[in-house]
Amino acid sequence: MKYLIQKINDHSQWDNLVSKSLNNNIFLKSYYLMPLEEKVDFYIIKKTSKIIAGFALLRDKKKNIINNDLVIHSGIFFLPDDQMKSSSFNNQVFEVTDLFKDFLIKNYNNINITLSPGINDIRSFQWHNYNTNKKKFKINIKYTSFLDLKKINKENYHKSKLYLNLNENRKRNLKDASKNKISFIEEKPLTFVKNYSLMFKKKGEIITSKKKIQIEKLLKNLIKLKKAKIITSIVKGNKEYTIAISWDDKKGYYLFGSPIKNLTNFSGTATMWKCMDICKENKIDIFDLEGINSPLRGAYKLSYGGELVNYYNLQINR
Repeated sequence: MKYLIQKINDHSQWDNLVSKSLNNNIFLKSYYLMPLEEKVDFYIIKKTSKIIAGFALLRDKKKNIINNDLVIHSGIFFLPDDQMKSSSFNNQVFEVTDLFKDFLIKNYNNINITLSPGINDIRSFQWHNYNTNKKKFKINIKYTSFLDLKKINKENYHKSKLYLNLNENRKRNLKDASKNKISFIEEKPLTFVKNYSLMFKKKGEIITSKKKIQIEKLLKNLIKLKKAKIITSIVKGNKEYTIAISWDDKKGYYLFGSPIKNLTNFSGTATMWKCMDICKENKIDIFDLEGINSPLRGAYKLSYGGELVNYYNLQINR
């Protein structure tokens, strides 16, 4: 057989492979997934003895691949190979993706998986059961926005390319925040979860106890590893807005955000800018706003002037 799929139990090796991959993101890392206490299967794909790809899957007891909305991306990643011609590498990506798809169909029942940005060749999923009446994959296109933190000039924010690309409302928000002497503190996970839950309650939505526990454990673990912070803004003695961010070795990520009192119209923007500044201090070049998949959220996040990036959600029920 040309390719071989094997389970991997060494989480350190797994995280290192993800970091080296073309599709590196924190949602594939074991230190992000394990605190959630979901059933996760980790696999590598070899060509002869060389590891060329891998994939992570969240599943339930009935061997259905599931989506947990705390895990934005899962599925396959590819390792680069500078020795291969681009034509050969592209063909290998197609073949391995087809192998991955067949593995899912053979070993799992219902499938709901959201791939990482950069997984662009999904023809194998489009062509599954092609020209038949059998069930096919439903393909949903999703979007996020990447901000280039290299464009922040800490010596002069107002001349930074990132600042100049903000829309006028965001610029006005930052100026108002400065005039009102906004300040920031680091919040604890339990306090964050309480504020986050309250926001949903005010909207008539309930966060389950399981999800609250997952968020708290996740944030505690990431903070312990020095890969996350919870930033809360304060204006005139009032806690206004709170955002949880994380980062790995390459990118920063907006995870969760919530107004607290939010008596001003500038605290959310200022808190987001502070979070980007923290990622910049941690030598991170890209900040992923993670999801612009509803009209209001899309308009707000795109007002920061980032790059629109698409990714795919794949579903089939059998």
